[in-house]
Amino acid sequence: MLNWQSEWEQAKAMTQARTARPFVTATFAMSRDGCLSRTQGEPTVISANAALRMTHALRAVHDVVLVGVGTVLSDDPLLTTRLVPGPSPRRVVLDSALRTPLTARVVTTAGEAPLIVGCTQADPARAEALRAAGAQVVLLEPSCEGVSLAALFEHLQGLGVSSVMVEGGATVLKRFFAERAVDFVCITESPLLLANPLAVRLDDGLSRTLARWSASAVEHMGPDLIRAGPYAGEASGAAR
Repeated sequence: MLNWQSEWEQAKAMTQARTARPFVTATFAMSRDGCLSRTQGEPTVISANAALRMTHALRAVHDVVLVGVGTVLSDDPLLTTRLVPGPSPRRVVLDSALRTPLTARVVTTAGEAPLIVGCTQADPARAEALRAAGAQVVLLEPSCEGVSLAALFEHLQGLGVSSVMVEGGATVLKRFFAERAVDFVCITESPLLLANPLAVRLDDGLSRTLARWSASAVEHMGPDLIRAGPYAGEASGAAR
């Protein structure tokens, strides 16, 4: 068992005893100089193979893996557990305007249909096109930042979801932390140096908050450092 697994299981049990929403894990990889991607809109491989397998193992213990549409547009991820044994979670894309391409791999690959979550004002024709392409689409009430997270959690609970893994990108991570909807954090820190004027970084305020967060499980995986543990930072405590 990896160090994060026992920490995650304990945190999930404690959190579910006091909250009405699904348990939320925020996870991402970043370079040594704090970048999530070398260039906005283009995929960047940051984690080495061992850390990638760890991420897939983390997916396998969650009911849902969630990304924003920006991640779909830039990375075209599969969001499966193909590198490790174990079930793939339900794939959810937070996409207020339904910009997910009909040809995105998350839509076209075999397996359980992905759930595309848009706002009620989204184009109904676009919703039907995504459904015809193989996705499930639900339109929820908006907030000033896009899809209401409260509405999202209510919908996921109605589907029987008890745990959500949020993989990004930067905008989605910022929202979940800012709205106090993160219970556990797992960060892969790579020795790569990616800083340049076009690089994508975490929100500055979130970076400062996470710098004060103390991981309870730390381990090296190949060249990468994994830091994981319950989140008790300034923006934690999740809306309950």
